[in-house]
Amino acid sequence: MEEKIINIICNALGNNDNRDLILKSKDLAEFGFNSLNFIKIIVKLEDEFDIEFSDNELNCSNYNSVYKILNLVKSKIDTN
Repeated sequence: MEEKIINIICNALGNNDNRDLILKSKDLAEFGFNSLNFIKIIVKLEDEFDIEFSDNELNCSNYNSVYKILNLVKSKIDTN
């Protein structure tokens, strides 16, 4: 599951070359994370894992690192 999530993030950022740096980053903005990437990541995560994020959860600051995204997806899967 983690590998799928990481692939989704790297693909949305269009940056597979810096995969290790992206994984360690505390702020994905360093790699071009913006509102368009945010939407791509959310849609792909919802489709891939059959989950849904509420409007309250749709805040870019909740998704600005791989670690935060992994934890949010895991928590969604655990509650389904």
